[in-house]
Amino acid sequence: MTDRSYAGLVRSSILHLPTTYSALAEAFPVVRRSDAAGVVENLPSRADNLPPRGRILVLVSAEQILLPYRIYNEPPTQPEETAIRETIRACLYSRHHNGFERERAIATALASGESFVVPFAVELLGGYPIEIHWKIEEYLDLFWGGAQANVFRSFAQDNPEYILFTRQRAVSYWNAYYRHWGPRIADPRAFPAIRMLDAMSANANPPRADQKQ
Repeated sequence: MTDRSYAGLVRSSILHLPTTYSALAEAFPVVRRSDAAGVVENLPSRADNLPPRGRILVLVSAEQILLPYRIYNEPPTQPEETAIRETIRACLYSRHHNGFERERAIATALASGESFVVPFAVELLGGYPIEIHWKIEEYLDLFWGGAQANVFRSFAQDNPEYILFTRQRAVSYWNAYYRHWGPRIADPRAFPAIRMLDAMSANANPPRADQKQ
């Protein structure tokens, strides 16, 4: 599949596919589907019962995964019954319509060290909030030389069209919001999201640079 066809598929189909709460379990590997179904069943609803929107197709260890593009549930107020279910719920809330919820959720999910978190983290690199990019960068700075970084690299190798499309989204947001922040990110390759995506694809260590202003 070419980048053009993948981008067209995303724009015309994946992000607009109708989805249901039960389908949210398909955002996780088969081995975690039972736990995921239990988490989905316990998700807090909202008054207008707005359903999840969109599905994003990626491969994880040759298994097709369908990430939700957005969920609109109320934030949880009670802990999940197990650590693995807490991580699954955090992954789902990393797709929340509220950016602060996404930031909190991905920090929780990454702290677990579970490999199924990786596609949720990578999808966030195609969004505009740089604060979320920094959260992911802090995690990768700790583990880039170890096994966890290899999971990110393997994901990039399995999904080259998706990674390229995500990078194009990151470049667009850099151009719209960040290119005039100052000389440190005047070049899009210095933008945290782009730097991390390039490092995953190139199987190289990301250059360290403090982009926080």
